[in-house]
Amino acid sequence: MYKRQGKYDGVKASIYPNPDGGVGYFADPYVADNIFYYRYLTSSGDHTMASFDGSNVSLIPKPDKVMYLGAPVVFQNKLMGIYRYRVADSGSVVWGENPVTASGYSGSPIVYQNKLYFSYSQPGNRYELAAWDGTNTTLYQNPDSGTGHVGYPIIHYSKLFFRYRTKAVSYTHLWILL
Repeated sequence: MYKRQGKYDGVKASIYPNPDGGVGYFADPYVADNIFYYRYLTSSGDHTMASFDGSNVSLIPKPDKVMYLGAPVVFQNKLMGIYRYRVADSGSVVWGENPVTASGYSGSPIVYQNKLYFSYSQPGNRYELAAWDGTNTTLYQNPDSGTGHVGYPIIHYSKLFFRYRTKAVSYTHLWILL
């Protein structure tokens, strides 16, 4: 199934060709400086970032052996997202029960009080809230042995709210960062 970028101007819809004949628009839309960015699945089965300026779809170059997995955000005037190294040099990406064994940025980004807050993956399927000021990363330790910070951040009444999964897997709580 091919997915193509489309635009509706209030009267008619226009469909734009995929630049490499790939599957196309995949997920994670984001708008910055009037350009629409999203995750794109190429003809070789690779994930990369694409941009749409209202007229053309362009694939954004990325480092070799790396794939773009979404979660875009603008922080300090830079567009950022999840990039992960391929598991194999063959060009295939191995997906499994726990495809990520390394720690690091795993999405749910939000800018709050001049810091980039996000979900930080730890070994053992645990996540902690992290904050990056552009130089240093601060991890906020989970209060129990549950899964931890599971995303969906929002700023409301000048406070940062997010979901937190406790040790009892069936319980998810709303947390506030003061």
